[in-house]
Amino acid sequence: KKRVSLRRPSRRFDSPFGKERVKESSHNIVIVDTSGSCLNDIPKFLGVIQRACRKYNTTVDLLFTTTTPYAIYKDQRKLDVEKYDIQSGGTDLSKAQEYIIKNYPKDSSVVVITDGVTAWHEWSYDTKVIYTQEHHPIPGIKKSAILD
Repeated sequence: KKRVSLRRPSRRFDSPFGKERVKESSHNIVIVDTSGSCLNDIPKFLGVIQRACRKYNTTVDLLFTTTTPYAIYKDQRKLDVEKYDIQSGGTDLSKAQEYIIKNYPKDSSVVVITDGVTAWHEWSYDTKVIYTQEHHPIPGIKKSAILD
């Protein structure tokens, strides 16, 4: 007779950033660049984040930003572009960085979704960037992916 046992599923997965270890439930901060050059890609941005939330059992704090963070939505799991107040304008993601430094611990995980045309300061947070097709790499960012 065959013996069947239940075991924990692997906590490792493939991501655009390589093999990573995931906690059972995690929380991330997502900076969404809503400048004019990224505006058409926002539904795709939110779709990528929602799939990751569902697949990896995570929640996110969304920071929509132009020259300053103008809307912050905490503990989001189901993302619907219709429910968010999305504005357009220039971009200065360094203001979003300042907000995160003041409000989140240094071991927080940050995901930035942008075209890379922005001011950016080097910092110690674990940061991953998802770029639009037409993008300019942000200096100092080692983990990145390009949105199809």
